[in-house]
Amino acid sequence: MKKIIYFPLCLLLFLFATACSQTPELPEPTEEELAAIAKRTTDLMSSYRQSIIKGRFGYSEEAYKIALQHSQNMATGKTAFGHDGFKERVKVIKSRVTSVFIVAENVAMVKGYEDPAQVAFDVWMASPKHKEIIVGNYDFSAIAVARASDGTYYLTQLVFKRLY
Repeated sequence: MKKIIYFPLCLLLFLFATACSQTPELPEPTEEELAAIAKRTTDLMSSYRQSIIKGRFGYSEEAYKIALQHSQNMATGKTAFGHDGFKERVKVIKSRVTSVFIVAENVAMVKGYEDPAQVAFDVWMASPKHKEIIVGNYDFSAIAVARASDGTYYLTQLVFKRLY
């Protein structure tokens, strides 16, 4: 009897895999378009957290800048999709924000869907480890989005808890 092991990354890759056909290069999205996707994802999380009496995350501009760099690196192929470099991002957050206790990260890759924010949120919520970050005991969050020339969106969420 074979044992089946569930990997959230496999779920992501399955959901967002595309056929072997080439897609034409798309025009660069505006900063406003990308910010709207990040805001929608944040709003979905906030609504869910409020429904379970967790409250909204505070916003961190520093976490946003770090998350944006990671999303852009994945979109340009500088970094593979995933959590490569996470330890370095933690070090940067801890060097820029005082009293950071713990940091966590969610990433998503979305292609071919009209609402990438909803898809990323749904996939994260379907994965116990990703959902744990969304509902966890964190105080601050930032979500940043970048899009590759083939239309694939890369979302990075960084969350952290501060010691007070």
